Amino acid sequence: MSKNAKTTKARNSRNRKPTPEKAEAPAVDLAEVLEPQAEAPAPETPAEAEAPAIDTKAKVAETLAWLREAQAAHRDAKLADRAADKAAARAARPKGMGCLEAAYIVLLDFPHGLDAKAIIRRMSDRELWKSPAGLTPWATIYAGITREISAKGPSARFARGEKKGLFIANPLLAENA
Repeated sequence: MSKNAKTTKARNSRNRKPTPEKAEAPAVDLAEVLEPQAEAPAPETPAEAEAPAIDTKAKVAETLAWLREAQAAHRDAKLADRAADKAAARAARPKGMGCLEAAYIVLLDFPHGLDAKAIIRRMSDRELWKSPAGLTPWATIYAGITREISAKGPSARFARGEKKGLFIANPLLAENA
């Protein structure tokens, strides 16, 4: 028998010894745990005799309902805090021209088209848009323009130029601008 056959045989689940199954813990009802096991002692004073008996099942159900409500309120408060944080971050973001709007303005001046790197150069020369921290802003422009062309089709602001990698302002929309 080869070495590989031995290891395969050892790994085969049919060749293993059966393991004893683990016993599962029985489900426990909280009300049963909290119920008194022995009868309550007889009241020693008349005030104790007049006091109403405590219904433990009702008390447990009431406590569980309160716990569920508290958990739901906590979850709702966390979601509200997250929404408020997102709204504050959105409000703090500077309002400026986006990269695609700036690219469209640049392309309106060049009817023969530009490639993505030339668009970025022209945008930074005219100070229309600057990449916040990106290392390859031309890839961002290229991807954004192609995504808009594929999503909007003939109504997109951009169109492909005659050569590969060139983009032009959509002539149908440029006439109206």
